[in-house]
Amino acid sequence: MGAKLLQQIEKQVASLQHHHKIKINVVGISNSRNMLFNEKGIELQNWKQLLENGEKASLSLFVDNVVEKNMRNSIFVDITANADVASVYERLLQKSISVVACNKIAASSDYEHYKLLKNLAREFNCKFLFETNVGAGLPVIGTLNDLVHSGDEVKK
Repeated sequence: MGAKLLQQIEKQVASLQHHHKIKINVVGISNSRNMLFNEKGIELQNWKQLLENGEKASLSLFVDNVVEKNMRNSIFVDITANADVASVYERLLQKSISVVACNKIAASSDYEHYKLLKNLAREFNCKFLFETNVGAGLPVIGTLNDLVHSGDEVKK
């Protein structure tokens, strides 16, 4: 799944820059074995080889690096189903780092924890997004939000 996301980003970088004035730089990648950082951006054409030659993976060191760099408009993307990874969301949100996750653990945990994450995102002006957690990955949250924002009322 991570490889597909990086492939999509690589294909869309020029279009996003041209049409939406959005510049995406992937500055950190990790899997269960290795991790890689480059503040100027990782070359997405050969990220697999670069990651293979990266340093030994450590979730705490990865998050420390993300927080320490404090890069503007940072987004942490979690494509795991790992409770340890979900446990770092609070720290990231408190540093105004948005979290986008397909990891169901945080969004389906007890409601108080979910509410805390949403409140932290609001307080620190970042996002906690998890649409692929719901409705078999269909974009139902965005669709419902669009309906409500356009004046429709959802009854059930």
